[in-house]
Amino acid sequence: MGSHNVSVSPSPTPTTPLTLNDIVSGDTATAGSDFTIPNSRTVQVSSGASSVNIPVSIVNDMVNENNETAVLTLGTGTGYVLERPNTLSITNDDTAGVTIN
Repeated sequence: MGSHNVSVSPSPTPTTPLTLNDIVSGDTATAGSDFTIPNSRTVQVSSGASSVNIPVSIVNDMVNENNETAVLTLGTGTGYVLERPNTLSITNDDTAGVTIN
């Protein structure tokens, strides 16, 4: 399924660079086996940026699963206040590796 961006929009727009810390809750999806987030769990927001994308890579495997949900919540940090988590729905496109009839 590839990669998807979860958009984060700081308000107000930061006047100095900002580092956001993210915490991932798998909900029904499991971090590491269903999805991964690169960048060592931090996201840099440039001064004046109205939004930043957090790339999420969806892991294709040979396990036929139901659709799943990953919840991305920013961790506490300096210079920002948290409002709500972002939710990413993962639509299953996996196929079992072996089918026996």
